[in-house]
Amino acid sequence: MTDGHGGSDSQTVTLNVTPVNDAPVADADKTVTVAEDSGTVLPVCAWVDGEYGIAGVYLGVEAEIGREGVRRVVETALTESERAGLLAAAEAVRAKQADVQSL
Repeated sequence: MTDGHGGSDSQTVTLNVTPVNDAPVADADKTVTVAEDSGTVLPVCAWVDGEYGIAGVYLGVEAEIGREGVRRVVETALTESERAGLLAAAEAVRAKQADVQSL
């Protein structure tokens, strides 16, 4: 990590996240879809800014992907258990962000 003024430091960060969906599966066809800028929806780690009532954190969510990257986060219907897991993940990421910022 650098401070932008020539100083740097390193820190090990451990993040435990309980999965709420099936693991992503690599698919060779998606490479062509992204290259073609078709807006395919894929599971990615993206900046969440109000989706699911959560803002200011990167989370594993579904997003529409294009040639330039994430076009938009796609909010899918979640069960209460899935929503609770996503909120817990957001808080865990925020806690780790605070740890890193305090270095």
